[in-house]
Amino acid sequence: MRDHTIKTRRRTRFFLFITLCTVICIIAGATVLKRRRVDSRVNIVVATSPLAIWSFNPSNHSATVMTIPEEMIIQGIHGYGAYSFESLWKLGIIDHRSGLLLSESTQEELGIPIVWFIGIDKNQLTPVSDPISWGRHFFSWGNSIRFIIHAYETNMNIWSFIRLVRLLSQVSIGRITHIDISHLEVTSSEVLPDGSVRQIFDNVLLDRAIQGSFEEDSIRGESLTAAVYNTTDTPSLGTRVARLLSNIGIQVVTVGNEKPTVNQCRILTSVRLLHSNTVERMKDIYDCKIEIVSSAQRADIILRMGTRYATRFSDVR
Repeated sequence: MRDHTIKTRRRTRFFLFITLCTVICIIAGATVLKRRRVDSRVNIVVATSPLAIWSFNPSNHSATVMTIPEEMIIQGIHGYGAYSFESLWKLGIIDHRSGLLLSESTQEELGIPIVWFIGIDKNQLTPVSDPISWGRHFFSWGNSIRFIIHAYETNMNIWSFIRLVRLLSQVSIGRITHIDISHLEVTSSEVLPDGSVRQIFDNVLLDRAIQGSFEEDSIRGESLTAAVYNTTDTPSLGTRVARLLSNIGIQVVTVGNEKPTVNQCRILTSVRLLHSNTVERMKDIYDCKIEIVSSAQRADIILRMGTRYATRFSDVR
């Protein structure tokens, strides 16, 4: 009887300790985030079935949820080749790349910046019947305890999770837009060597269907132009980057190749635009160095992509 009482007290103390830590983290995180100006759209891939891309727009308190059939085939980065979203989630865990294999492959396939990933089950995508209701429950203050005890597979820290919870708490149900890819004509047929046919994304149709859905108001409002140059021998690198920049609201006026080759990407711009939302966002997405020039001439901003980014498309398994 005494042993049972001691165990009960220990469990109670542990629960109270975890609860206290959670409350402290929530209060501290909310305070920090309240003081910080956050205008950039936040995109996260959620490992559910169907796959979900949650996109939070802090500037107007809205959110977009794009759901995609998990069996859709895309090209995995790092030379993995063609796999379904679900397979990329599993492969990332098996090959110790975590969910980055899925999130980074999804970013390149959809042409939208995705920094974070989160999932419940390492072995499979979590079945969901109502993605919006499920997401509103998942990104809630009550789930902070589960996050702290590492119940999820994710690259977010507790502050990032609290930020998403806080953003979603400011979004009413009527301000959440659902884009169901399964109901849109955004694919084309690909005939395989064995004669079988599979459906793959058609970038032109996809970009047209989601046009404006992932734009960032702070970037679109600046109306700055950008020229994108590939300094490597990896083909289509500039086109990939230009597509993503266009989807978030940057006016890309030139795409081409240019030497010499650089390792880390370079952003060339004037002092006047150094702290613009557009420059800051480009730097954040591609981890670029910034160089000040007297006049960009060809565009307000010149982006020179290098070998560091190109390694994403080489076989490094």
